[in-house]
Amino acid sequence: MNKIRPWLYIGKYRETKNSFLLEAHQIGAMLQLAELVEHTGIISL
Repeated sequence: MNKIRPWLYIGKYRETKNSFLLEAHQIGAMLQLAELVEHTGIISL
């Protein structure tokens, strides 16, 4: 995952599937341009 701003990260598809990584970066929403990945507590668009 690459930090663009304190509130914005860009990552790879495989990283969206890693709930521990998302939680560690306090991800609360994802804009996905590939296959939909859903996690409890994270908004996916």
